[in-house]
Amino acid sequence: MSVYKEGFHLAESLARQQVRIYPDAADFGIPVKKNDANWNAMKQLIDWYGKKETRKEHDYSTGKDLSIEFVLIDEWAVADQRKTLEEATERFLFTYIAVNKGVKHNGKVYDGYCFIEKMNLKNKL
Repeated sequence: MSVYKEGFHLAESLARQQVRIYPDAADFGIPVKKNDANWNAMKQLIDWYGKKETRKEHDYSTGKDLSIEFVLIDEWAVADQRKTLEEATERFLFTYIAVNKGVKHNGKVYDGYCFIEKMNLKNKL
C-alpha cells in the first residue's frame, strides 16, 4: 500500500467512527483514550502527514485542544495523469479535545475526542 493511500485509509476510518459526543450538544467526534487504536491512528496521521507549522494548542480550565493540518495526495491519479497535483491534493484539519474530567460515552470514560474536517484547498495554497 502506498504511503498516501494508508493516510486516506486512516482518515476515512476515523471519520466513519464519528459520533455525537454529548447528548445535549452538537459536538461530534471519535472518543479516544490514550494508546487505544483510535489514539494511535490519529497520532500516526499527525506524525506522518501533519504540517508542524500549523499546529495550535489552547489550554482551558476544562481541558485543552490541539489542531493541526495534514495533507494527503492521490499519488496514483497524478502518476496516471488522471488528475493534476492540485486536483489530487486534499487538505484536512485534525482537532483533538482533551477533557480534564474525561468524556463519558456509552458507559465508558475517554480522555477526550478528535475529529477531522476536510478543508477547502484553494483557500490554503
